[in-house]
Amino acid sequence: MADSIDGPRRSPYIAPLVGGAVSALLYLTIALSVAFLLPLQVVCGRYGKGSGAAAAGVGAGIIAGVQILRLALSGALGAAELLTVLLPPFVLIAALVVLNAAFWEKGTGPYRTFIVTVIVAAAAAPALLSLFRDQAVMEYFQERIGALITPLKAQISGGGYDASALAASLDPTSLTASAINTLASCYAVLILAMLGGSRWLGNRLSGPGSRGRQEARPLSEYRLPYAFLWPFLGAWTFVAGAILLNGSPLIHAIAWNLALLFSAGYAVQGLGIASHILTRWNMPRTLKLIIVAIAILAVVTPTVGLVVVILIPVLGVTEVWIPYRNPKGVGA
Repeated sequence: MADSIDGPRRSPYIAPLVGGAVSALLYLTIALSVAFLLPLQVVCGRYGKGSGAAAAGVGAGIIAGVQILRLALSGALGAAELLTVLLPPFVLIAALVVLNAAFWEKGTGPYRTFIVTVIVAAAAAPALLSLFRDQAVMEYFQERIGALITPLKAQISGGGYDASALAASLDPTSLTASAINTLASCYAVLILAMLGGSRWLGNRLSGPGSRGRQEARPLSEYRLPYAFLWPFLGAWTFVAGAILLNGSPLIHAIAWNLALLFSAGYAVQGLGIASHILTRWNMPRTLKLIIVAIAILAVVTPTVGLVVVILIPVLGVTEVWIPYRNPKGVGA
């Protein structure tokens, strides 16, 4: 009965096998690994939670088998190596299964992704700390960054004082430290984007009439509860306190991760407002695509992109007071 409610009964065994295999293939290609959760969510959204869990098991099994074979062939098959290569995909797959679990109440929909993300980020924190303290890992990062900037330094050397100052600033050690600090301050947002994005897009791709499509409403309808404003303000207050009181790097990392995590939610709400406005204006599809392309170009432009990245969450937050999508007024 559950299968008939969650999705069509066609290919009850083939769909999890194909979805899991495609997911594993995407992960193992490295370049496309950011999308490896999508096939699992498509199966879940179209064929039901049971099929989605089966696809997750198939994908995890194939990834484990291939990674174990790679380690065995390279002569590096050990417990530490196994944890390093298997823990990240297994944790993300398990998190996606939990996001789709039946125990969530209907009212917890807006919160479930944030709750699971915080749990995954907290669980990953010790592993990241140990990774960043590993001297061999740090030396590898410095070597790779040094290889990338060496041609650039060769081009700008001998071009006067400004060029010399720029070349001196391209120090692999300092750049590595900056990159690690940046990653430590925003890795929770990356987890949120991967889990939340995969779940929403996978459900949207699960097809008309599917439960996944019904759960993943159009972006123009995305709206956070008003109560979400308080943790957002609290997180940014935490950031201000960490800066003013000169908190430890760990405190700074926690504060920035929380602030950016809640800001990401309002950024999606800001995009939902923009999508609603474009839909209400009944613009031609071609014009909408042009506007989206211009917005993407603006984001990747350094100065303009920073302004856009700040303004989009602000747009989402201000809907608490300004009824952009509700002509009856805020809270009506």
